[in-house]
Amino acid sequence: MAKTTRRSASKAEALADTLRLAIASGEFPANSLLPGEVELMEQHNISRPTYREAIRVLEAEGLLTVERGPRGGTRVLRPTIEPIARQIGFYFQMQRMTLGEVMDYRLQTEPAAVHHIVKARNFDAIEALRACMVEQRAAISRNNPAEVAVAYNELDDEFRRTLVKHSGNGITEVFGEILDEVMTRHLENRANATRFAEEDVAGRYEAGVGTKMKLIRRAEAGDADEAANVWRLYLNAYRERIEEMGRHRTNLMPIAC
Repeated sequence: MAKTTRRSASKAEALADTLRLAIASGEFPANSLLPGEVELMEQHNISRPTYREAIRVLEAEGLLTVERGPRGGTRVLRPTIEPIARQIGFYFQMQRMTLGEVMDYRLQTEPAAVHHIVKARNFDAIEALRACMVEQRAAISRNNPAEVAVAYNELDDEFRRTLVKHSGNGITEVFGEILDEVMTRHLENRANATRFAEEDVAGRYEAGVGTKMKLIRRAEAGDADEAANVWRLYLNAYRERIEEMGRHRTNLMPIAC
């Protein structure tokens, strides 16, 4: 009986692998329907339980959804980062990875992204960065400190996401999305809206906006090296601040299910 179950599981895994590859290659694009249950069972010489197990695996991975009703079927979904980020978030916690390590990664990737944007004369990206900076400057003029903190931090994240999105490197972009998801959940789990309890919060906000303005000016002037250096110095200062507060050793928290 155990051998039969194992063979059935192996067939289910094989079908899941085949369908996963077909989805990745574009044979079954997002929002399309898979061939019918009976057709796939006959094509792969498998039983209904084996077929359904394979479909359950791909549903759990966020690649398929089963729609009920006369016009239903098994529909292909566009993969999202969140399921991957959830697993990586747990892995980060198990490995006791820290905020300091996150900053080290950002220092390796984000200045390079700035350099690429400027060198490629990506004016759309530069304009998006400017729009984000202008919003952030307006946000810090609000009267409610809690609202200011939330708005400033959200726009800070948006500025970084824009850099990574236009880095010119698909792997950097994907890992940037994953890291963004991990860090968002980490901060939510810690209920850390303001991120730092500093006396001169307003001064930090002003300095942050000023740095972004300086970066944009260098970018608009076409000075890739100096623009990248502006961002590198900013990240270094950020890392030094969390070190002074002892936060660089803080372990990342997992993404809640």
